[in-house]
Amino acid sequence: MKLIFKTNTYGFHIEITNPLIARKLKDSLPWDSKVVKYNDSICFNMYTLDVALEDPSLCAKKGDVIWNYSNSSLCIYLGLPDAEQKGTPSKGIKAGRILASADEIRQLNNGDKISVSLLEEKSSYSDGRILSQSEIDSLVKNLLSSKNNK
Repeated sequence: MKLIFKTNTYGFHIEITNPLIARKLKDSLPWDSKVVKYNDSICFNMYTLDVALEDPSLCAKKGDVIWNYSNSSLCIYLGLPDAEQKGTPSKGIKAGRILASADEIRQLNNGDKISVSLLEEKSSYSDGRILSQSEIDSLVKNLLSSKNNK
């Protein structure tokens, strides 16, 4: 599941790969929050989401999205610029990964308002119609004709 995070000036995507977190997040979307910078991560409080799993410790790596249920927040681990990529101990469970540059996300300011919604992936043929062979032939003919005219 992919989510889009938007501020007034910036937007980015994350992918939630943990099925339990994805299901719980999807049920609570859309939601608004504020950016909370904490050490080498950016967090978004989600007080309405209740997910608790056993053994909530892991080694977070740059780009990981972590669910920290002790304070009901979704956190993006940005990593310290000079940190090794071995990972940093974190309380939480891995929820997914960012689909943007950590350096760009780092530019968000503490307290920035942010909205989160589901990124709808659009189908090429949204009406579900299948082209007939004659329509395909016509499209190919037009494509080849326009290519030869260049």
